[in-house]
Amino acid sequence: MNGGSNEFYQSCFRDAGRSFSRDHDPCWTVQRPCFMPDLVCVTVIPDFVGNVMVCVEESVDIGAEPEAVFSLMTDVARKARLDPNVHVLSVGQETEGPVGIGTVFHYRLVIEGKIADYRSTCIACEPERMMETLSDTAPPFKIRVTVEPIPGGTCLTQAESFTLPAAYMPLPRAKGWLGKVFRFLFGKGDAITQSPESVADEEARMETKLKPRLATWLNSIKAHLETEQSSLKA
Repeated sequence: MNGGSNEFYQSCFRDAGRSFSRDHDPCWTVQRPCFMPDLVCVTVIPDFVGNVMVCVEESVDIGAEPEAVFSLMTDVARKARLDPNVHVLSVGQETEGPVGIGTVFHYRLVIEGKIADYRSTCIACEPERMMETLSDTAPPFKIRVTVEPIPGGTCLTQAESFTLPAAYMPLPRAKGWLGKVFRFLFGKGDAITQSPESVADEEARMETKLKPRLATWLNSIKAHLETEQSSLKA
């Protein structure tokens, strides 16, 4: 994993309210990075009240110049219409001027038959190289796009992350006085009973759901850009 990805994940961990390390790992907290040969990374990390940080990353090599790739990835309307997983109702940039920190994008999409209407703000940007956005959804999610030149084209990486609240996880319930305490504090009694097995199950479920979607989207972007590049050369 490259340095940019490490910085991205570290920022995600801070946003989840805790810094994770091998030296500080309570017995009921599990960190399970899962590295796949197709360059997809899914990391699931429960925090102190059972919330789970999910990070998915994929890279694809594209036979196009980095400038062309970055231009498409920051043109959210073009990019969204290349996603076969959604139906675009409207997508666009709300703020004026070039894309940079503070730029706001508005999305209105149909995802799995339901309308998703939200805004996303650019929170980090390096022209022609990297852009990171944060949504106003509940829970919010981050998307970081990185463009790197390689021989013959560009390596495009997209990393996505969000915190899945403990309420969404099917966990066993704590019983007795411990359950009463946690139900009083958090509205549920199962936060402390987060187990490695439940985290592993959630990791597998998230990987199965998110991995193919991101891969399909990036491959669609690759096909579009390479077709466009071939047309320019003809």
